Amino acid sequence: MRIFLWDTDGAYREQSELFKVCEGIIQYPFPRLILEEDLFPKVEELLPPLPSLSFLGSGDFHFLSFFLQKKIGFPFRLLLFDFHLDFKESQEGFLSCGNWLNRVLGLKNCSEVWILGAGEQRGIDPRVRFEDPMSLDWRKLFSLPLYISLDKDVLSPAELELAWDQGTWTKEELINLLTSTLSEGVNLVGADVCGEPILNPSDFSFNSQNQMDKSEKLNLRIAHLFEGLKPFVGPG
Repeated sequence: MRIFLWDTDGAYREQSELFKVCEGIIQYPFPRLILEEDLFPKVEELLPPLPSLSFLGSGDFHFLSFFLQKKIGFPFRLLLFDFHLDFKESQEGFLSCGNWLNRVLGLKNCSEVWILGAGEQRGIDPRVRFEDPMSLDWRKLFSLPLYISLDKDVLSPAELELAWDQGTWTKEELINLLTSTLSEGVNLVGADVCGEPILNPSDFSFNSQNQMDKSEKLNLRIAHLFEGLKPFVGPG
């Protein structure tokens, strides 16, 4: 599977080894956290081809996942790794890191969303399911083409220090679950990863080099899981 880096916040500029496994770098010139609807066409011009894996930067840019999923021209299931529920209400005409899941559920081809690692679970939409990673119904999961969106905030701060509240997973738990998900039988139509470290969401300065090194090592493990996959281009 082809791999692309989005230069959204400069996080990957310190991850030289990750550069080596990526096909291209996408320069993203627009704001973090929130995006005006008038800019949607310009973002869509930047999108890489699917199927592919995109590294999006910090979780502040998770909303870019919406644009990638919008490109899918047939029914699919979203498997979302995320500690936060990005289903908040926000001002009309804006897309944000907190409300982008609303937009995904509005896509005609998004049949269902399975969420793993959420710190809060509440009724959102009948198509949204909160799943226990230890008892996933793999046959059901693989019954539709799959798009994977991963925010590394599901990890414990002991594994990687991020700017927002985090979950309790270890890196090995995450890698093992991804390995199982990418096993034979999955029709993967695309994926994205976010959750790069930043020191403080109020000033957006970068975290310590130690955290960036830890993040790059994990990113490389994730990239290697995806790079040998045969992508699914569509039914028929």
